[in-house]
Amino acid sequence: MLELEQLSFFGQKPYSTINTIQYLGSKRELLHWIVPFIEEQTQVDDVIIDLFAGTGSLGYALKHRNTIFSNDVQTYSYIINKALLQELNYSDIESIQSTYRTYYDHNFNWLYSRISSLIEKEDSYLKNDDLSLYEEYNEWCEKTPFRFSKFELYPQNEFYPLQKLIDEVDKLKADFNLMYTTYYSNAYFGIRQCMQIDSLRYAIEYMPTELKNIAFTALMSAMSFSVTSTTHFAQFLKVKNEKNYINVKSKRNRDIYLLFWDKFHYLLKELKNNNTSNNHKVFNKDFKEVLLDKSVKNSDISLIYADPPYFKEHYSRYYHLIESLVIYDYPELTFNPRINTVTVGRYPKDRIISDFGKKSYAPLAFKELAKLSSELGAELFISYSDNSIVDLSSIVKVCSKYYSKVEVKELQHKHSKQGRKESCTVLEYLIMCN
Repeated sequence: MLELEQLSFFGQKPYSTINTIQYLGSKRELLHWIVPFIEEQTQVDDVIIDLFAGTGSLGYALKHRNTIFSNDVQTYSYIINKALLQELNYSDIESIQSTYRTYYDHNFNWLYSRISSLIEKEDSYLKNDDLSLYEEYNEWCEKTPFRFSKFELYPQNEFYPLQKLIDEVDKLKADFNLMYTTYYSNAYFGIRQCMQIDSLRYAIEYMPTELKNIAFTALMSAMSFSVTSTTHFAQFLKVKNEKNYINVKSKRNRDIYLLFWDKFHYLLKELKNNNTSNNHKVFNKDFKEVLLDKSVKNSDISLIYADPPYFKEHYSRYYHLIESLVIYDYPELTFNPRINTVTVGRYPKDRIISDFGKKSYAPLAFKELAKLSSELGAELFISYSDNSIVDLSSIVKVCSKYYSKVEVKELQHKHSKQGRKESCTVLEYLIMCN
């Protein structure tokens, strides 16, 4: 049975929220609408699975009320959710920054010693108020070598120090972090910013286990708010005119080191104030693996909340830079035969592609979701929208095969358009199966 109800909300948000990274499809702004329905269908201390957790906003809102089993196939999401749902007992907060500055400096100073001339050149563009330099700066960025670029440089070329670093990556990476500096300089970030990211990543390895996930989340956040892009990492901006130059300079003048520590202390404070000892679990698996996991099947699961991908633009494309950050594997990049070089966005060769993002596979994925959820004896709530690749009636039809009652709640919501000022109004659905 299908029941459609339109709702609107003008009150205050009554649920705990936390600011991590800028994230497409985040339900952070819809918690006031979604959470009450979950509360109506569950009891305090019931186990809830957040099956496609993303940045963990739902789990964080409910972590004091319920036991959360959080899952996402992307490793960066697993790290964020581990940070948000862990019990925090670390007390020596004040000395952290000074302690790990030594590790940061070790990596950063070594990189600086190799390519200091390029940092000086970069500063001449980013600290200059002369907007007529935009074409010169754009050309300079375009000429910046990176791993897998096809041109060779000679000693007299100003980029030769960076090229030498690139040529020696495999020999040097055991002792120093240099992935971002050799992959993304003058692309998603400025050269100095890439050195900062590499060096912060180096320092994080020496942090106590309890703090590592929080530190990773803080670094992802600093990157998210500094990237030379819109609000994601799908493709970097180029300096096509004076307006672009102002925007790029603004972002590349941001000090990622300082942003990281600001975010790190913010997260520590928020997590300390919202600490919990509930027996939360965090998984890093495909949704089917989680629903078939023995520890899940042996638990009394009350409700499964599913917020699967809506579109063909996969999260592994939009967030490949922070996936690579946590894995730090110096990936092979996807080759584009049309332009006879790697893809413009410099995407890793082996990226996760969700069946929910493929029009031909998505209906079967919804069928598997409904079937496995019903076999666990759990209610199933699905978030979706009217501009997605599977129509509402098809999802309801599939769910009705496995659940006796299917209700659909509907809310008008404004979606931003990937960082642009304008937004579009969509209908958000909450498909409730019980």
